[in-house]
Amino acid sequence: MVVSSATAYRLWAPSYDTDPNPLLALEERIARDLVPDVHSQVVIDVGCGTGRSMVRYGRWGALTFGVDPCAEMLDEARRKPGLSKRIVQAEASYLPFSDRIADLTVCSFALSYFQDLTRSLAELSRITKRTGRILISDLHPGAVAAGWTRSFRIGTNTYEIAHARYREGKVQAACNSAGLQVLTERDAGFSDPERAVFAAAGKEHVYLTLIGKPAVRVILCKKL
Repeated sequence: MVVSSATAYRLWAPSYDTDPNPLLALEERIARDLVPDVHSQVVIDVGCGTGRSMVRYGRWGALTFGVDPCAEMLDEARRKPGLSKRIVQAEASYLPFSDRIADLTVCSFALSYFQDLTRSLAELSRITKRTGRILISDLHPGAVAAGWTRSFRIGTNTYEIAHARYREGKVQAACNSAGLQVLTERDAGFSDPERAVFAAAGKEHVYLTLIGKPAVRVILCKKL
């Protein structure tokens, strides 16, 4: 069953944090390599969902804030210690933050749900300091072309999330239009650190078929 992202995350919210997700595990590993030091920095997570990344960056010493359009996902975020007063409901195209306040702005697996990609990226740029960085991750275009879906299960029902399918180079071009310069583009596939996540989901056999294939693209940008 294909559903909109708004419907999907409303349904997925209660189990989102407990469902094993190798894509998130892979993204965290790559992000840690690209932004190794966020101690005492301000990090804003655009598309923060249940606040998982906020907790991660907080654990690394950052002061974190988050924004997401899904009320149900934010309800789950509020259950995490210290997050309730640092999250807000809003769309990425109209972020409720002042100009140039983030040392690092992150956007994890949300770009393909933005209705206006260039405007949303411009908003990420606007809230980031001149010396700051923007870290963007999404499902790899090669994985999308190979037929990978964004899906989850609730009971016996499987839901596929509708999303934009950007051709190769589209996100980078939108970054340039939004006033961002791409510093690093990292294409990553699953390896041993993610194997346990597949096993926890009962899908270790799937992991063995995906080794060496691109799964996630992570882009690090700065303001022009």
